[in-house]
Amino acid sequence: MKNDTLPMSRNEPKAGAQALLLAALWTILALLAYLGLRHLNMDPRRGDIVRLDNVQMQGFEEEGGQLRSVGAMPAAFHLIEGDAAFTSEDYYVFSLEADTVPGAPAQLVVDLYGSDYDSPAQERQFLLTPGQHDLRVAGRFNTGRAPARAAFRVFYSGPPGLALSDVRIAHLPAWRVYLERLLGLTLAGAAVLLSWRLSVWLLGKGGEAGGVQGSSLLLAAAVVGCLRFVFQAGLPYWSGDEYLYKSIASGIWHAGRSGIPSSSQVLHDTNLPNLLYGYWIAPAFAFGEDFYLAIRAINAATMALGVIPLYFIAQRLMPARRALAAAVLGLALPSLFLGSFAVTEALYFPLFLFACHALLRMMEPPVSWRVLGLFGLCVGVLLNVRLNAIILIPAVVACTLISQRRTWRDWLFRPAWATSLVVAGVSYLLLKHLLTNPDADGLGFYENRSGGWASTAIRMALQGPLGTVKLLLGHFTLLALPFAPAIAFVLALPWMRMEDEDAGRRRNVAIALLLVVALSVAMAVAFTLGVAPQDIGGLGRWHSRYYFAALPLLVVLTFTGVEGWSWTRGARIAYVGNFFALMLSAVLFVVVFKLAADPWFGSTVDSMEAHWYKVAAWLFPWFLLAMFVAGGLVLAGRRAPAIALLLGWLAVANLATFRVLSTGPGSDDPQCGKLAYQLVARAPGSVAAVVSGRESLVDNLFWLPYLPREARFVEAGSQIDVSALPGDDYILSDPQVTITGAELIEHTGNCRIYRAN
Repeated sequence: MKNDTLPMSRNEPKAGAQALLLAALWTILALLAYLGLRHLNMDPRRGDIVRLDNVQMQGFEEEGGQLRSVGAMPAAFHLIEGDAAFTSEDYYVFSLEADTVPGAPAQLVVDLYGSDYDSPAQERQFLLTPGQHDLRVAGRFNTGRAPARAAFRVFYSGPPGLALSDVRIAHLPAWRVYLERLLGLTLAGAAVLLSWRLSVWLLGKGGEAGGVQGSSLLLAAAVVGCLRFVFQAGLPYWSGDEYLYKSIASGIWHAGRSGIPSSSQVLHDTNLPNLLYGYWIAPAFAFGEDFYLAIRAINAATMALGVIPLYFIAQRLMPARRALAAAVLGLALPSLFLGSFAVTEALYFPLFLFACHALLRMMEPPVSWRVLGLFGLCVGVLLNVRLNAIILIPAVVACTLISQRRTWRDWLFRPAWATSLVVAGVSYLLLKHLLTNPDADGLGFYENRSGGWASTAIRMALQGPLGTVKLLLGHFTLLALPFAPAIAFVLALPWMRMEDEDAGRRRNVAIALLLVVALSVAMAVAFTLGVAPQDIGGLGRWHSRYYFAALPLLVVLTFTGVEGWSWTRGARIAYVGNFFALMLSAVLFVVVFKLAADPWFGSTVDSMEAHWYKVAAWLFPWFLLAMFVAGGLVLAGRRAPAIALLLGWLAVANLATFRVLSTGPGSDDPQCGKLAYQLVARAPGSVAAVVSGRESLVDNLFWLPYLPREARFVEAGSQIDVSALPGDDYILSDPQVTITGAELIEHTGNCRIYRAN
C-alpha cells in the first residue's frame, strides 16, 4: 500500500504545475487570439472598402496628398463629408491618420448622419493632445436602423494646421465581431481558471521532493515566450546596434555567408567575430516587410528557453516547486526587454545559462569527459555570439578549485578541467571560420584603439579614481536593490556551520553562482574603462546590459533557503557588513552624488534595471526601508520578505522599463525604408542610400528587408546628380540632401525617395 501511494504523492506537484502552466498557456493564447482579431477588425484595409460619393470639405484644403485644416473657423465648419449606401444593423470600421497635432488640445468627431438618423450610437469622439506625431485613430459602429444612404462625416475642433490623410471606411462582417466577443469570453474564462490553478498550486503541500517533468519545463518556456512576445511586439525599434545585425542577417538570408555586407554597403564595420546571431535571425526575412515582428518572435522563443537551464541550476539549491518559481521569475527581469530588439543578447542569454549549468555539473564528482566537452562547446559557441563569454574561462578555473576534493597539486598537475578550455578554443575558432568573412581576424572592430584593453583600463582607472569609484557605486546600486540580501548571504556562507555534506555541496554551488555574477560585473567595469577614451559616456556608463544574463542567478540565490546551514557569529558579522556596504553604495550614488539623474544611468536599452529610478524616484526611500527590513529578517531565517520585495521590485521595474521603451528612440521615426520597400515591390529596381547623417541612414535602411546596392554619407546641403549613382533605380535620402536628375516620388511624407528617370 505504501509503495502504491508514494508515486502518486510525488506526481501530485508535477500534475499541479502542468495544470497551472497549461492554464497560463491557454490564457496567453486566448489573449493573443483576441488582440490579433481585434487589431484585424479595427483595420478597414481588412474589410470591404466603402466608396464615398459627393465628398465635400469645409475648412480643409488639399495639400500634398493631405487634407489640412485652415482658417480660424468655428469647429462646426472644419468638416469632411461624403455619402454612401449603408446596410441596417450591420458593422462598419473606419480609420484616419493625422500628422503633428498643433497648438492646443483639440477633438475629432466621426459619425454617420442622415434624415431622421443622427444618434450617439453612430458617433465616435477622439481627444487630440498637442505634439502627438503620426496619429492613427480608428473606431467602429453598428449602423442600427440606417436609411438607404447616409453621410460619413469627420469634424475637427481645434487650431488650424492639422493634416488628415488615409481616411477609410469599410464594411465589417458580423461574424468577425461575434468571434471577437467569443474570444473575449474565452479570455475571461481562461483568466478565472488561471487564478484558480495558481491558488491551488501556491497553497498545495507537494513539491518538496522529486523534480519537475520535462513537459512542464517546456510549458513554462512556452508561457514565458508568449508573454514576452505580447509585451515586446508593439515597442518602437531602437536602432543603434540593431541596424548592424539586421543588415548582416538580411544579407545572410539572401546570399548566405557571401551576403555578409561590406562596410561600404552599410557604412559600418562588419568584420565581427560574433556573427552567429545574424544566422539565427536570418529566417525572419522570409516575412518581407514584417521581418522585425518575426525577429521579435524568434527572440522571445529563444530567451524563453533560459527557463530550462535556470530551473536545473535552481534545483541544486532548493525544492522543485521553488526552483520552478525562481526560474520563471528569473526571466521576468526588466533587462530581458532586450529581446525586443535585433541584438546578440537575445541568443546569448539562454546559451549563457546552459553554460552555467554545465559549469555546475563540472563541480560534481565524478566529472565525465562528456560534461567537460559540453561546457567547452557552450563557451566556444557563446564566444561566437558575444565576447563577454570570456568570463567563463576564469570561472571554470575558480569553480573547479572551489569544489576540488583533492590537493591543489592534483588540481594543478592533473587539470581535467583544462580539457574544457581546449574544446572551447577549438570550437570557437572552427565556428568563427565557418561563419565570418575572411577579414574578421582577431577581435574585428572590437579591437581596442588605445593600445590594448588591459593597459587602457588600468590607465583610465589611475587617471580618474573618483570617476572609477562612481562607476563602481553605480553597478553596486543596480545590484543592491533588490539583491543585497542574497549577495550578503552568499558572502557569509564560508563562515556558516554546515549541518551535513549536502549543505557543503549547496554552499559551493551558491558561491560559484555569485562568482559568475562578480566576474560578469567586473568584465563590464573593465570594458567601460577600456572604451572610456572613445566613448561619449566616458566612465559614466552604468550598463547592466553587459551582465544582464547573469542576473537571473541572483534571483535563484534570493530564493535559496537556509536549510542545512546555521548562523555563527562570524557569519552574522560578514552578512551585516556586506549588506550595509551594498546599501551604503546605493545611498551614496543616489542621495550624495545624485548620479541617478545622470542620463547615462538608465539609458534607454543599456541599463533597464535603472529606469525605475527615473520613472518612480519617489519609491527609492520606501524600497530602501523595505530592504533593511527584509535583510534583517534573513538573519532570522525568513526568506519570504526578500522574495516579496523582489516581486514588488520586478513589477515596478518592468512597468518603468516598458514606459521608457514605449516612448524611446524610434517611436517617432517615419520608417522610410518600409515605404521604399512597398514602392520597389510594385516596380522592382536597385536601391541606394545617400544621406547626411547616421540617424537618417538607419531610418532609411533599417526597415528595408534587404541590403542596398550602396550607401554614402555626404555633407548636409549637398546636391548629388543621379549620374553619380549609375545602376541605382531608387535613391533614399533625407531633407538635407538634394538628388538632381531624378524624380522625387510624391506622397511620401517626410521621406525623400527618388526614382531615377
